Amino acid sequence: RRHCLTKSRSQPRSHCTGLGRGWNEVMMRTGRETMISTVFVGVVGWVLVGVTANGHTDTRARGLAGTPSRGCSPGSPMPQPSGVVLERTIVVTDPAANPQPPHEVTREFRMLIPHGYQSGVPAALVMDFHGFGQDSAELSGVDGSGFREIAHKHNIVVVWPDGSNDSPSGTRGWNCLGTSHGTGQHGATCHPDRRAWGEYECFDSCGADKCQPIAPDNLTHTCLASSCWDDVGFARELLTWVEDHACVDLDRVHLTGFSNGAMMVYQLVHILSNRIASIVPVAGAPLLGFLAETVPTTATAVMDVHGIFDGVIPGNVSNGFRGMPGPMDTSWSSDGFYYHPTDDVLDRFAAVNDCEGTAAIREYKTPKDGDMWWHCTEPHGRCKSGAAVVRCSSLAEHWWPTFLKRSCEEEGAPCEHVEFADLAWEFFSKHPRRSQTNSTRP
Repeated sequence: RRHCLTKSRSQPRSHCTGLGRGWNEVMMRTGRETMISTVFVGVVGWVLVGVTANGHTDTRARGLAGTPSRGCSPGSPMPQPSGVVLERTIVVTDPAANPQPPHEVTREFRMLIPHGYQSGVPAALVMDFHGFGQDSAELSGVDGSGFREIAHKHNIVVVWPDGSNDSPSGTRGWNCLGTSHGTGQHGATCHPDRRAWGEYECFDSCGADKCQPIAPDNLTHTCLASSCWDDVGFARELLTWVEDHACVDLDRVHLTGFSNGAMMVYQLVHILSNRIASIVPVAGAPLLGFLAETVPTTATAVMDVHGIFDGVIPGNVSNGFRGMPGPMDTSWSSDGFYYHPTDDVLDRFAAVNDCEGTAAIREYKTPKDGDMWWHCTEPHGRCKSGAAVVRCSSLAEHWWPTFLKRSCEEEGAPCEHVEFADLAWEFFSKHPRRSQTNSTRP
């Protein structure tokens, strides 16, 4: 089953035809065992929504020292039992979401504590950001991103945040890398004729002025493509909350995400790079004029993943609309937005990570090489910091990588996505945080 996770819009996406069920159409199933219980502690609430039955062995290295979070101290409020997907909420301050003082808004997320979790023993943490039109229920479900299935095997605490959803339809997404700006330092982030390319909804938090026709041609709408809520602030507060309530290793905090969620990952590694060990963004890139906001301030390992037939957020100019470049040699997407190519993004990571240079390009071997033409390189050679810069591609369009060979015996349904989660984890596990200099919370 190939997943076509697309940015929802008012017109159907023809390029997804025949690719199997889209994420927006998938009704996620919980595990065979279900526990429903409600508990609240302070401003944080949770509901046990799905038990992951499994036979995985806990293979974590118990001797790994790491840097324990505050949640490793005695009396940590982390709820038990482990092994369940927890639906949770946290209250954050966001004037864009709630103009009335004290500007508080409740944000949602899901969380999985692995079976092998022990208070006082730091576990790795993976935060997994959904794409536009998705939510945490989809990613944490049986047909989700796969991290639910591998969490127990590797002793990973997994968090699936929910994006902002103040549009008329309630569609969720992430305000990041220019999605709520419409223009950047190099002008509009999309082709202005939205009647020709398709419109995104106006989000309540952005105000009516951003949804007015563009003068003087009176063309419809703008390049607005997300809420104006402070999603970055929410992610920062959520990371702090998890570190305070669960025993996690501060040297093994990793981010992944798809499409708009991958854009969010790039935004966060720029702002929180001293707290992030490594990232695996899938099918995401910064909009025109927002390239500088993807660059980490400290060495951070990155594995960028793009399908060679992805026209929604193209990794190269040649993959974009008719193979033509947009302004400033950007990749022109199938819905008329301009994205900086992957090479431009990784060039900046390579500079921070102190890599050898493009003349030293080398292969990056993975267990899935050759499947669906899966292939990875280190386009800037070895990095002296130890934080690798890796680029991977496959015969994919705009979907989460699958390798079409594995099924979930436990659920009796295909779940090829689990193999990519394993592959992403292999990259994460090789790349802990390299430096604890200036590691205080921003």
